[in-house]
Amino acid sequence: WKMVLNTTEFLCCSNKEEFFSSLTKLKRKMYSIRTILMVDDPMHAYTKPRYGIPLVKQRFHGIVIQPSPLTIYNGGRLIHNYSHGNYSVGRHNSFYSFTIYKYPAFILKFFYSPWNNAMKDRKLQIGPTLSKHSAQNGLGTHHLVTLAKLEENYLHYANLTSDLRLMPEYQLLFPDLCFPN
Repeated sequence: WKMVLNTTEFLCCSNKEEFFSSLTKLKRKMYSIRTILMVDDPMHAYTKPRYGIPLVKQRFHGIVIQPSPLTIYNGGRLIHNYSHGNYSVGRHNSFYSFTIYKYPAFILKFFYSPWNNAMKDRKLQIGPTLSKHSAQNGLGTHHLVTLAKLEENYLHYANLTSDLRLMPEYQLLFPDLCFPN
């Protein structure tokens, strides 16, 4: 199985062997794994990230990008058993058909989390590296932002974020992070 992730994206499942076994048992060659956009809640007093602990165990606010039966789902990342993914721009879609994987597995995309100066600097350094061709064709232009616009974007998503520990599927993935019932 193959999957392409960005450095801020992590495939999370409760049992790696069962996950990969299920991909084969379901008899498809490509699946879209649903994404959770990790966005810090400004009302939650997160501590500074600690390098000795996985980030997925330190942050738990986000926005689940749910599939809609009315539109093509472009919110996930693709995992496949082809020699090449035949991706469209952004790698959220493919020219191959795929099925949305509905079992407890997610891509945690650290979108606006941790919301600190290091993250802001990382986001701001992407735009200037875009090729002229990409910018002229509208590819990656969401990376062309100022610090003020970045803060505005964060506040927009922060208003939509929720405590993932209250979500049953998240509880299956990270039972040690969730509230006792």
